[in-house]
Amino acid sequence: MKTVSRVTRALELGLALLVIAVIILNGISFFIRHGNTLLQANGFQDFVDRMLLYVIALEFAMMVIKRDPRLVVEILIFATARKMVITMQSGLDFLMGSLAIVLLFSVRFILHRKSDDTSEHILS
Repeated sequence: MKTVSRVTRALELGLALLVIAVIILNGISFFIRHGNTLLQANGFQDFVDRMLLYVIALEFAMMVIKRDPRLVVEILIFATARKMVITMQSGLDFLMGSLAIVLLFSVRFILHRKSDDTSEHILS
């Protein structure tokens, strides 16, 4: 059973490293192709869209490497923020996205507080 666990963990780390490598290569490719259009409105929006997507992918890779379920909430925060920045179409969309982010930050706060409480009991 330990061997299966080690192999699974090695595959997870390999996939996380592959995600990071693809992000780096894709980022370089993006700057080569769109470097001269970044100062235009559409170019900047594409840039922000792409960078937020990279942040989400890096957070995902970090979640796989660290194996911390609290990072799922952070990924959801970034994904919601990306959705708000890129595809916001009405005031209701903005309100719903803002409420979702407030809720996610509340969950994050509660999770961090609970983990701090359990670590204090362990140290006492």
